[in-house]
Amino acid sequence: MTNKIAIYVDGSFKSINGHDLIGSAYVVVNEDGSTIERKVAKEVKQDSHSRNISGELNATYGAIAYALQNNLPEITIYHDYVGIAEWANLNWKANKPETKQYANYVNRVRNEKGLIINFIHVKGHSGNMFNEVADKLAGEAIDEYAIANDLYPKVEIPGIGEVTPEAELEVIDMF
Repeated sequence: MTNKIAIYVDGSFKSINGHDLIGSAYVVVNEDGSTIERKVAKEVKQDSHSRNISGELNATYGAIAYALQNNLPEITIYHDYVGIAEWANLNWKANKPETKQYANYVNRVRNEKGLIINFIHVKGHSGNMFNEVADKLAGEAIDEYAIANDLYPKVEIPGIGEVTPEAELEVIDMF
């Protein structure tokens, strides 16, 4: 494993049947081109400001945790939401509890653990391969969470009965 790697982060938000969900993902890109992909989703109860960025912040927490768990001295985090770098580098004032916690965490890790964390902004949905992968994974995480927790509304189809997205997946998987 290399000591200096790139990690692409992205987050997503979706409200499904009254449940607010965030998805977070990161893609580790090693110097040899190999990748490691991670994704997670959870339900959140937050104001409208935070829900739009929570997935992005959570993905960045995951990327930093990966670096710490693997004793990496330096990482470069590629992100499409500009606040990821601006709060961490103290260029933006963190006014909300969630952004204050994030800025404090990143800087504590830098100071106490010595992890060098660089940030590079990439334009979202512009064809950057690894950013697109992270974006896709964050969305997938939400859908998988919603299916696993039976959050999608059920539809009654005459002659067939009740249908859910999970039932559709089972039919597709048979081919």
